[in-house]
Parts: sequence; C-alpha cells; structure tokens
Amino acid sequence: TMTAVNQASPGASVTVGAGTFAEQLTINKDLTLTGAGSASTFVQPTTLTADASGMRSIVTIGGGADVEVSGFTFRGPVPEINAGIFVRDGAFAHIHHNALVDIRESVALSGVQRGVGIFVGRASVVTSGSALVENNTITGYQKGGIVVDGPGSSATVQNNTVTGEGPTGVIAQNGIQVSRGASATITGNTVSGNNYTGPDDAMGILIFTPGANLGQGSIAVGPNNVSGNEVGVWTNDPATLTNISLS
Repeated sequence: TMTAVNQASPGASVTVGAGTFAEQLTINKDLTLTGAGSASTFVQPTTLTADASGMRSIVTIGGGADVEVSGFTFRGPVPEINAGIFVRDGAFAHIHHNALVDIRESVALSGVQRGVGIFVGRASVVTSGSALVENNTITGYQKGGIVVDGPGSSATVQNNTVTGEGPTGVIAQNGIQVSRGASATITGNTVSGNNYTGPDDAMGILIFTPGANLGQGSIAVGPNNVSGNEVGVWTNDPATLTNISLS
C-alpha cells in the first residue's frame, strides 16, 4: 500500500484490494485512497515510527495535502500509538466509511493519555489540520474517538459511531473533543460508553476552550445520539452554549 502511495502522482486515486497490510502510511500529496471496504481491507501495523513531532500514527496526512480516505479498517493495538489517523501541517482530509478499531497501546486498556482514533491538528506539537469526518465507526480507543485540537484546526464531524469502553477506572475517555482554539460542527453522531469510575470525568462530547470566532459559528453541536456517558456534553466556555443543541 505504501509503495502505491509513494509511486502515485499528485491527485491520483489509489485503490487497495482486500487483505491485511502491516503498514504505516504517510501521505503528503493530494490523493484519493480507497479500500475494498472496512470488512475487507485492514491496515494493522505491529510497530510505529514517530514523525518529526514524536507522534506515532497508523496514517499521517500532512504537507498541506487534500486527501480522501475511505473503505478501510485501521486496527491496533500498537505500542505507543497516538492516533489511527493524524491530520497535520495544514492538510485537509475527507475521512469516511472507515472503521478504527483498538487504537490503543495494548490489548488491555492502558491509562496512558494517548490513543485517539482520528486526530485533527494538535496544539502541543504546534500543528493544525482540517477534516470532514463522516460515517466512520470508532471503537476500542484508549483516550478518545475523534479529537480536533489547536488554533487553526477545524472539522465537520457527522454521522459517526463512537463507542467507548463503558464504565472503567483505567482512563477517562472522551468520545468527540474540540479543544484549544479549534473549531467544529458536530452533528448526527452516536456517542456512548465514555464513563470513568475514577475521580475525573469522561465526556461524550467535550468542548474545551474552543476558537474565539463564535459569532461565525466556530462551535456548533447539533442533534446527536449521546447516551451511556459519564457526562453527555460538556463545555468550559459559556459562550458556546447557544451553539449546542440538546435535542
């Protein structure tokens, strides 16, 4: 798969047939990457190499590229994994009709604060990205299902199914998170099973210090199916409340 990605011309389409591929992918050019379906095409590396920021991800999308990824299962566990798919360096990704399964460090759930299904930007490594994330199924993650993070990062997150561990004392999981200056629209998702039995809180949908341009709708939480979480929808910024639908 990585050979086909490397050999493809910018703007090309790469189709991957059924099978299991023990690979780590880096995409830094415009590309459409299509698997045979999440029940048929599996990307499951056994180890991960860190990028320049120390992030270990199954798929890294960067270089300001415009990338579409669909029709795969990306699967762990993998030691030290940060993300299933990481969008960085100003790239845009359309991520749809995939499964992200066991994006965690070990078969047994770990309390280390990493392991996110889809990560769009990251403030702590000073990089941003944008994405349309839709119709994916995300289960077995360690820390979070979908995270949109950092100034300049933005995403539309719609019609995904994000399922946490259920009640656990190991780690406080969050289903969908928008944080530290990022912007997003979150609607039509089914988010459940984020429930920490320890002293902190686990959130179905977490809005933490989002982007400042609220008048332009930088945070909008539409109707979602949020159930079985310790806290359904949580924000630390009262200005976001008028943009959160509890229907």
